[in-house]
Amino acid sequence: MSITPPSSLYRQQLAAGKTPDPVQAAAVQALDTLHATLAAPRRGLFSRAKPKGLYLHGSVGIGKTFLMDLFFA
Repeated sequence: MSITPPSSLYRQQLAAGKTPDPVQAAAVQALDTLHATLAAPRRGLFSRAKPKGLYLHGSVGIGKTFLMDLFFA
């Protein structure tokens, strides 16, 4: 099973006509890092360190929910 990183889904949205946003692009890179950490294979029950979380904040309508939807897709 292949898990698609958020940046790939974001590029698909841009290709479909979404307006590029440099702040969203930076957030997508941070989400990619978190995604890769969580998707990494585990060698044992306690072998993987807990990843550092990510907090998205900003005004209404800037795409926070959109980015989280990409992350969980």
